[in-house]
Amino acid sequence: GMENWLRERPSHWSSGNVHIVHAAADPDVEMEQQKDHVMHWGCHSFFNKIRQDGQWIVHGHTVVDQGTVQDGRIAVDTGAYFTERLTGVLITNNNIEFIVT
Repeated sequence: GMENWLRERPSHWSSGNVHIVHAAADPDVEMEQQKDHVMHWGCHSFFNKIRQDGQWIVHGHTVVDQGTVQDGRIAVDTGAYFTERLTGVLITNNNIEFIVT
C-alpha cells in the first residue's frame, strides 16, 4: 500500500548542487556520505554551521512562516497540515521562486 511506497522512496534527490531531503544534511559530511537518519530527522549543526562546499539543501521538517533561502538552506515547510499553506520552490540557474497554494 501507500506506506510501503513511501518507505521505498529515496532519502535524497539531487540535480547539480541542489539536494532535496526531508529534514537536513550534516554540513560537515559530503552529500554522498550523508546518513539516512540525518536526512530524515535532522542534526543540530544543520542550522548552526554554513556548508563550505557550495551545495544547497532544500528541506522541510522544520516549519517556517514562509519559504526561506539562507546559508545554503532552502526551507519549504510552511506547516500545510495545520496552516493550509503548501509551499514549493522552483529553482533555475539564476533564480529561486517559492510557489504557495
